[in-house]
Amino acid sequence: MNKEILSRRWCDFQDSLAHMLGINIAVIGPGGKLIALYNGLPFHYDYYHSPELTGLIEGYLIKLTRFSNRRGESKVVEDPLGILAVPVPLEGGLFLVLSGGLNKEKKLCRQFFLERLKEYGLPKAKEISARIRTISPAELQKKAGSVGTIYRLLNHALSKTKKLEEKTTLLAVIDEINKLTATLFGPRFFDLNRFLGFVVSSLIILCDADGGFAFCLSDTGGATVYRGTDKEGFLKGLENKWLTAVEQGKNPIKAIKQHISSGAKKGLGDFAIEKFCVKIKDFLICLGVVCSRSRYVKTVLSSFAQQSLIALEVFSLYALLRQQLGIILNSVRHGIIVINNRGNIMLVNRAVADILAGYGIALLPGKPLDGLGMCQAIKMAIHNAITAGEYTLQKKSVLGEGKNLRYISWDVTPLMRSDKIIGAILVIEDITESESLHTLKEDWERLTTASEVAAGIAHEIRNPLSTAGAAIQLLEKVSEAGRRKELLGKISTELKRMNNILTDFLNLSKPKSNLVLEQVDLLELIEEMEYLFQSEAYLHNVELIIKRPQSFPPVIGEIIGLKQVFLNIEKNAIEALMSKSVSEGRRLVISFDFDDNNACVSFEDNGPGISPEHLRIIQRPFFTTKKSGTGLGLSISASIIKRMGGELCFESYSGRGTKVSVLLPLGAKNDKK
Repeated sequence: MNKEILSRRWCDFQDSLAHMLGINIAVIGPGGKLIALYNGLPFHYDYYHSPELTGLIEGYLIKLTRFSNRRGESKVVEDPLGILAVPVPLEGGLFLVLSGGLNKEKKLCRQFFLERLKEYGLPKAKEISARIRTISPAELQKKAGSVGTIYRLLNHALSKTKKLEEKTTLLAVIDEINKLTATLFGPRFFDLNRFLGFVVSSLIILCDADGGFAFCLSDTGGATVYRGTDKEGFLKGLENKWLTAVEQGKNPIKAIKQHISSGAKKGLGDFAIEKFCVKIKDFLICLGVVCSRSRYVKTVLSSFAQQSLIALEVFSLYALLRQQLGIILNSVRHGIIVINNRGNIMLVNRAVADILAGYGIALLPGKPLDGLGMCQAIKMAIHNAITAGEYTLQKKSVLGEGKNLRYISWDVTPLMRSDKIIGAILVIEDITESESLHTLKEDWERLTTASEVAAGIAHEIRNPLSTAGAAIQLLEKVSEAGRRKELLGKISTELKRMNNILTDFLNLSKPKSNLVLEQVDLLELIEEMEYLFQSEAYLHNVELIIKRPQSFPPVIGEIIGLKQVFLNIEKNAIEALMSKSVSEGRRLVISFDFDDNNACVSFEDNGPGISPEHLRIIQRPFFTTKKSGTGLGLSISASIIKRMGGELCFESYSGRGTKVSVLLPLGAKNDKK
């Protein structure tokens, strides 16, 4: 197989495979040399404009093939520009490198990619960035696994007989190809012509043929593809006969038979045609190969015909849906707005008009969306979609105020045509009712928590109460002044302990209405508290590092509550660092980060860490591993941040420290909750 991998039919096969999967396939030779490239992006960056980047790419390919050779593994890696790739080793030192795009699991992946393009001085950096898709490592790994399996099966068959004559292996290849194509029948990726191109390329390889064709017909139209040897334009003529018969309402199968018979009379009889047709209701598929050298050509054609028939029905369904688009759009309960790449409204459905009508937002086709009263987060998401192809999913905002308050959930996705951004789609759902139910559920949870806390308080107060009671009894029997003073001090200490427990309980059960949200500068707030943090760290021989960004956006929060949370997290980190298992180099790092929708402050220590079983329940009321702790601090902190619309996140590994992140929504008009 490797000797033929650059032959025309193999090039057609690999090119069709790359286009159908929506990825790029590069053939890499020994020493990381780029031999062939299919589907162009992302390797085709004109990186020859940057000698430095050229060297990095060449070094990356060498390391990629060496690593895979040594480990025998095909893992997802990133190239110097942040593009995901998977090497698939072949026989004879060759590799297929499958690259799919930027890592969609990294929030700032496109920003990083654009910065690297600019850093290396590549022309049209923004245009290139907008054309690069995103994909998850798991998606790319799955595609690479399927491709690797197909190539291994093909190589197994060819290495035995030089022809695909082993029927079991042949069927296994067909089954794997059908599984792969079936995963691509979704509306986001499906393209009938690309599918048929891959089918024909596969037929030529599997049937060891000189050429092949695929003609199809449905109630919404059809498509034709042919490739390979075309002696005296025979295949082109075959396509013309098919199309003419379809246009005239005649039987296209009969027209093909006549053309083949006519070719034989003209001395083209040695140009052997094998065909297979299947028809169900209004759907007709005709597949064929030219000069096949396989005994199992009928088996191959039959298997691919069945899969092609399914693809044709899927295509017909999508075409019908497009025809009924207006009815469909107005029947869904989600609001849909289509915006062009200039930011102008092009299409709206009835639901979104109903949702926004009460707020003075008039959506008129041709008018710019900016300036209509949409919240800043939505406008920013649309801008990112039409300029950089960014997806923004499952976000929440509010419209109006008081009794007219309405909660909405929204998504923004870029609208693509042949890898070019032509606009964006904003989908809005009115979730006011579900939010009301959620609030009611939170109230019930708060009552449940209160009952759990009350039970815990009874347990917690019993200990200091018993101690204080015993001290009072001793006080009655002791006359020595020093001893009486000591007992009175003990009573005072236990009473303070009970007061602290009750105060924590009141904080935990504080009603939601007491929270007053405003825009808060987190960087300024941390700097204001720096003296307290530094004093605590100095007393316990802990190195405190604050990584200040040059600028940081404001968030929605409450200053008093945030101070309480930050002090509690810092206190817990210091106590963890005082553990016996951390004998030197105690360090606490406070850092900042943000994206288009959220900002966070992180406290990361190099203490002993938290075990996985404790990490799952660390925010439960009264859970603690401290001898003198109440277990309410983190529960209260999590409750405070949640009421601000944020989240308290924990990352920890035993023996490697803990990172606590306070995540809060960015401050913007109409986004307060």
